[in-house]
Amino acid sequence: MDMGGMPGMMGGPGMAGGMMGNGNMDGAMMGGGMMDGGIDYGDAYIFGGYDADTGYDAGAGYDAGAAGAGYVAGAGAGAGAGGGGGALTASYGGQTITGSTGSQTMSNGGFNNVVFNYTSNMSTMLKSEMDGDIINSGEWSFGGGETTGVGLGLGSTDQLKIDTSIPLIHQGQLLSTQGSDFTIALTSGNFTGPNLAGTIQFGLLDMGYGNIVAAFDTDNDGNFTSYDTALDVSDDITAANYIASSNTIEFLV
Repeated sequence: MDMGGMPGMMGGPGMAGGMMGNGNMDGAMMGGGMMDGGIDYGDAYIFGGYDADTGYDAGAGYDAGAAGAGYVAGAGAGAGAGGGGGALTASYGGQTITGSTGSQTMSNGGFNNVVFNYTSNMSTMLKSEMDGDIINSGEWSFGGGETTGVGLGLGSTDQLKIDTSIPLIHQGQLLSTQGSDFTIALTSGNFTGPNLAGTIQFGLLDMGYGNIVAAFDTDNDGNFTSYDTALDVSDDITAANYIASSNTIEFLV
């Protein structure tokens, strides 16, 4: 047990708040957080706050006020903040948020040019990294359960980066070798163009009823199926643009 939490036990009122609600030791109890006006960090096991069993402390980047006591990837967490489950919210414009294996909730925090970054070096790992991710409250899921609409998902102020050794293609063309920006048109429900071995095809797909997704052909068969993966995109997006200088994809209204 971290003895830094002991002074907080004298506060009295904070104890009830720290001990109620769940069986875990609440983050507010640690480090004197039980004093009047202390911050309640929610469930430490879920959102990455202080865990009395493991000693893990998310540090200065942890913000109980954002996204349901989610993790705010602030400057103290580094430019490539990410990893683990829970919530990742940008705290400044142009920040890079890096996803990891397992579903995550991520947000641009209202800032522009936030980069949502994925780094898996195998197609199957990229699928595992993306599946279940919620970005700006938007989610795509095979078999239903998706949350979509205008203003939900990747939007016109966001960028997406697939920072891996797997070449990304669109309509048979390697994006990384274009040497200049490349426009990706919205298509209906499926990938277009030939596949290339050892690559992942990217498509901006309209799945019907105006539901737009950024789709990745992770099984490389040319068809968008449950063996592939996708991220929700705001439903007012009409095209995407590959930016050669930064190896990112932006979304256009």
